[in-house]
Amino acid sequence: MKQPFRIPPYRIPAQSLFLGVIGLSTGLFVNGEEGMAPPVELETFFVFGERVANERPASGVATPVTALRFDPLVEVQARGPAERQADITVRGGIFENTGFSLNGLPLPDPQTGHYFGEIPLDPRMLRGPEILTGKANALGGFNSTVATIHYDLTRVETGGELEAGIGQNGLNFQRVYAGVRLDKVVETAPQFSVDVGYARAEGRGTVDRGDFDYERFSGRLQIDSRLGRTDIFAGYADEFHGWPGLYIGRAFGTLFPETDDFQVTLAGFWHDAAYGDGSYIGGGGIWRRLVDEYQFNRDNPSPVFTHETRVNAGSVRGRHVFAGGGVDYHLTAVADRLVFSRALTFGNFDSRRYARLAVIPFLRRDAGDGGEWEFRAGATLDTSNRDATVVLPVLGVRRSGAWLETPWTLYAEFSTASQVPGYTALASNPSGLFGGNADLGREKARNFELGGRLENDAWQLRAAIFRREDRALVDWVFLADSPSARRAAPVDIDVTGFEAVVALSTGVVRWVGGYAFLRKEADYGSMNVDASYYALNFPEHRFTLAAIARPFEQLQVRVDSEYRQQADNFLRTGAHSAFRLSAGLAWQLPVSTDIEWGLVGDNLTNNRFETFPGTPADGRQLSTYLRLRW
Repeated sequence: MKQPFRIPPYRIPAQSLFLGVIGLSTGLFVNGEEGMAPPVELETFFVFGERVANERPASGVATPVTALRFDPLVEVQARGPAERQADITVRGGIFENTGFSLNGLPLPDPQTGHYFGEIPLDPRMLRGPEILTGKANALGGFNSTVATIHYDLTRVETGGELEAGIGQNGLNFQRVYAGVRLDKVVETAPQFSVDVGYARAEGRGTVDRGDFDYERFSGRLQIDSRLGRTDIFAGYADEFHGWPGLYIGRAFGTLFPETDDFQVTLAGFWHDAAYGDGSYIGGGGIWRRLVDEYQFNRDNPSPVFTHETRVNAGSVRGRHVFAGGGVDYHLTAVADRLVFSRALTFGNFDSRRYARLAVIPFLRRDAGDGGEWEFRAGATLDTSNRDATVVLPVLGVRRSGAWLETPWTLYAEFSTASQVPGYTALASNPSGLFGGNADLGREKARNFELGGRLENDAWQLRAAIFRREDRALVDWVFLADSPSARRAAPVDIDVTGFEAVVALSTGVVRWVGGYAFLRKEADYGSMNVDASYYALNFPEHRFTLAAIARPFEQLQVRVDSEYRQQADNFLRTGAHSAFRLSAGLAWQLPVSTDIEWGLVGDNLTNNRFETFPGTPADGRQLSTYLRLRW
């Protein structure tokens, strides 16, 4: 049951979406192809087909995080089911190093970074995810040194889904989504479309006191016209979940029944327009509010760890193409505020304004053999009213061609990125349960990368080797002389990595396999660190394999699997390796192809590997559902 705590009332400030007006006014008067959104190219790496097989979890309704659980390029460090609470990391970073974006808008979580993935929109409204790393992150990211998980809003189509299901451990869930494209009054009039979604789920969880209650509302108005496409969207999610050792593990030698109860509200708009031959521009704004009540002992509740944050953000991005090249650009302005907190009162400030500008010109030249050379050289500027301003270079070269009628690409790039710490690291009591450090400064990362791809209609192969130099990265560490607390500490880490993804279609089965290797060298300076909770908690080897099979027209089988070998960590007392398997079966009923019955099973191996040492793993969960499409 929820244990509500009253938050002081608030008023939405008049300037909440002011930053986004820049984006809308910039894009509204640029002619685009009628009824079509412009092609937004972000130079993403590893974006092809489906990298993950299962589109739904066994623990209830899908969220945007669901599609990341077995992604070969992403590690989802879950505390219980990934849809309840999970940290998202890429290439050996920590949870705060990976940001999220929607179209060109950042989705910051300024207090902890644990809630980046809480996007209160129905997954049917989103296209992606795309994993932006290297120069793509330098162009499309915000306050993220390693990567950005990027989603685009989809085109609304008439149709919908209604589903309901039940499962083990008292699970029940329901979801409805509906979209409609309204008829035009006259042929030259704008095309209006609307879609809405509602979802809820509740259950006892796979461990004692792992109960949860989730509810989500979302809606959107979409306008297509000769001026491009405009999306106006809003969503609200309310979630309560309990999990023993949720954030502090066995810090006190036992597992406390921890809970997290949060509400996230998101509202915003985005406009895209195309012009010329391959040029486009887009802009918009968002407002995000997060209210959170965390209890490290639900049997003895305290209002200490209660907070509210608000974020206003506006962004303009685009590409202008000229003969032989062009320029990509992205301007972002963000203002956040720690509105209310009983614990985060030890910092030097409780609000911050940021601005970020990325400008990356490129030139393209014919290679003479039917291929092409592309050269990029640009920079990003990161500034804040609380931190130093930095200008960081971005360089890259790409060569494309064809081998035995199979297109190929090779590239080399150097990119740099920076970010500033969140309020938990800056404003926590230095000697408390989560020990902060008000003197932490701007974090920087230099990334060197070589990679390439081969792809045709039957198979695709992409691989990259990289070295990243993280400087002043904020980590949370364990000190033996203070075993019940975590401390925020800066660390310099050199990360060497390799990742590869291969996709193959063989008759009725599509296979996607992935492998990632990581090695780290860390230097905490004069601080005597006994273990790391995040930066040095990573898999040295990680293999994923996804399969999507359709043995006959009415039946589809989806399987995801992962095997990992975790790096040694003083805090880890359990297994250092794990094999996880999830599967789903969907059968279109003979009475109608629009009615689907399915079974889903997560962690079928019932593996008890603790993603965070001391925090119990999510157990096996089975569920069944019935879905009606129209």
